[in-house]
Formats: sequence, C-alpha cells, structure tokens
Amino acid sequence: MMVEGASSDNRKYQSQQRLSLPIRRLAAPVHHHQATNNIPRSEAVVPSLADDSLRAKVLRQIEYWLSDDQLKKDDYILKKMRGGWIPIRHLAKLKQIQRLNLSIDFIADSLRSSTDLVVSEDGTEIQRRVPFERFSSMEKDFRTLVVRYLPDNISEEGQLMTSFSTSHNSSEVEHVKIVKAKTVCPSHRKGQKPPFPVHMKAFAFIRYADMESAIAQLTEFQAHQSSGWRAQVDARLKCGLPPSEAAINYEAVKQAGREADERRALRDALAGAWRHSLEELEDDQGESTQLPSLWQTIPPSL
Repeated sequence: MMVEGASSDNRKYQSQQRLSLPIRRLAAPVHHHQATNNIPRSEAVVPSLADDSLRAKVLRQIEYWLSDDQLKKDDYILKKMRGGWIPIRHLAKLKQIQRLNLSIDFIADSLRSSTDLVVSEDGTEIQRRVPFERFSSMEKDFRTLVVRYLPDNISEEGQLMTSFSTSHNSSEVEHVKIVKAKTVCPSHRKGQKPPFPVHMKAFAFIRYADMESAIAQLTEFQAHQSSGWRAQVDARLKCGLPPSEAAINYEAVKQAGREADERRALRDALAGAWRHSLEELEDDQGESTQLPSLWQTIPPSL
C-alpha cells in the first residue's frame, strides 16, 4: 500500500524533472538554391571587391565558353547570340556560373578586364573582340598540330620549335602556345566542378600558315620519333584526322563552315531588320507594340 505523502513527493519530483529538460527548437527549413529564368542584377550575393580569385574564375570560365574551340561545338551559346552579342543573363544560368550565385553586375565587372571580350555600356551583354567564324575556326584545326607529353625541359616556344623540327621555317608558323603541366582550365564536362587539371604533362599547339606545312612537319616528326624524347611525345593534327584523310576532307569542312556562317549571318540580319521595323512602328503609334516573336517567323533550318 502506497503512502499518500510519498506519492505526492514523487509527483512533484517528476514535474521538476520535466521542467528541467532542455527545450528542443525546430530547425529552420533549408531552402536550396534553384535555377530560375530571371537572374537578378543586384539581389544575388555580391562578393567583396577584393575577391580577385572569384573574378578571375568568372573571367576564365566565360572566355573559355566564347573561345573558338568551344563555340564551334556549342550551339546553345551561338543560338543566344544576336549580332555577336549575348546577354550575360544567359551565361549566368549555366551551372558553372549559377552555382556561384553572382549578380549580373558582378559578372559584367569581372569581364571588363578581358582582352578577348567587350562588355556593353549598360553591362548586360558581351561580345567577342574578334567575331567568331565557324569556317575560320574549323579550318585552323586542319593546320594546327597538338603536341602532347612534352618533357619538362621544354618550356619556351623557341626550344619547342628547335627540338620539334630539324627543318623548321619560322615563316610557316603562325602561332605557338605551350600549356604547362597541371595547368587548369574551365569546366565543360557535365557535373565537373571548375576548374580541373587538363593534363599532368605539358602540351603545345603549333599553328602553321597552311595545311600542307602542318602535314609536312608532322610527317617529318613521325619519321624521327623512334628515339630520344620524341618517342614519348604524341603529335597529331588538331582536327583529329590522319594526314591522308585530312587532305581529302579539308574542302568539305571549309564548305560546311561557310554555310554555317551564312545561316547565322542571315539570322542576325533578320533580327536587325525586325528590331528596326518594331522601333519605327512604336514611333508612329507613340507606344510599345506587342508583335509576334521574331524567331516564330524564321524557318527552323536557319
């Protein structure tokens, strides 16, 4: 049989124990960043002006997207261009930039130091200083050699050309670029975090004045590749074709590039004419006029 006083004391003790328990607070819900169609100009996080590393990352990534090598295989960016200009908001939606959660103003400011790109006065669009031509870009690949697995003691263009060819003629070479070992470049692979190493060994690009010179130098190099450092080096045409096939396909590739440039030029001309007509109509009526989208009137084949 339970004593009444003891029962009362026990209830008081349990009540005190409950009061002494810590209060559990519900964690605030976490809202993950989601892609939107509208990138704000000023609402996104704007890093400190001293964050040169982030600015350099943005510059490197967008310069890569607008380079010859990337544009000739990236129809998305080309389709967004109008007269060579592309709105920065389109680039801000791409994953490598979107994950940084930057404002349009910050991206534009990061690009103003570029030697390859031009930012519009209002800071909303960019274009290449040298207009892109698919024909020119594709044609260059047929007269450019890629030389991989260079030895560590070759770090200058002069050293490379002297070692690479015994019959080197400087007048035949337009451009030489050596990419040092473990150099990083912007990301273009799906799901890859930028930047990432492109090669553990140094490699180089050698562009010649014409395809015949490039093939001649490649043939000479391969003939003497069995000994010394040459045995470790891989050299080939940038277009990826062996010399015999490159010579056969060269004219067909040039024609395809010209046709692609003509289609893009036609789209830009139609876009310019449409904008001009719309501006004239607005001036006549004194108000903004809603007209069908230009791209609804252009055949998909363009």
